[in-house]
Amino acid sequence: MAVWMSGAAEELVELWWRNKKERWEPESERSEKLSENCESLISGVTSVGGDGTVKKGCMQNEREALLEFKKGIVDNDGILSSWGNEEDKRDCCRWRGVKCSNRTGHVISLDLQNEEYIFEPLRGKINPSLLDLQHLTYLDLSFNKFGESRIPNFIGSLHSLRYLNLQYNSFFGAIPHQIGNLTNLRSLRLGHSYPSVLSVENLEWLSDLRLVATH
Repeated sequence: MAVWMSGAAEELVELWWRNKKERWEPESERSEKLSENCESLISGVTSVGGDGTVKKGCMQNEREALLEFKKGIVDNDGILSSWGNEEDKRDCCRWRGVKCSNRTGHVISLDLQNEEYIFEPLRGKINPSLLDLQHLTYLDLSFNKFGESRIPNFIGSLHSLRYLNLQYNSFFGAIPHQIGNLTNLRSLRLGHSYPSVLSVENLEWLSDLRLVATH
């Protein structure tokens, strides 16, 4: 039997995650943050030439995956105008909302949040081409109109994700249990799908997620 989530109940999964996250941050996570900071310092020396040009761009397959994602989006305000195949736009690491690893060049973050509604929300479907972004750790598509459909099952195959925010997107139907495959997640936000309603068949898939320990 499906449990239909409305109002505060719709935020059950999000609150459960937030309570776990706030209790303890493991030493390994603090070490990872330090590593990322060191990576940025090193990249400033190794990836920028004497003329100031960046020598390491994004991966071709990841650029193509993002462009395929863009094809399915209605973008009336040109939010993604920096995304393209033109010569001056070929480095997707410079695209709006995209962040790459300074060390590897892989796309690690896609942040298209539109919380302030400064622009008209992006509309469309979440294209499975995102599966080519296997190093993606941060995905935020909140406050847009990617909803009016179910949350796609393939989201559960982005195994590197640590942060996933799909709230305020008018998704409906059951939350896919495949999200339980995202064992690296530290933050999960799926609520506020008004006027649509999200449901959850059961919460057993949450037990498949490797959460930070409590103290």
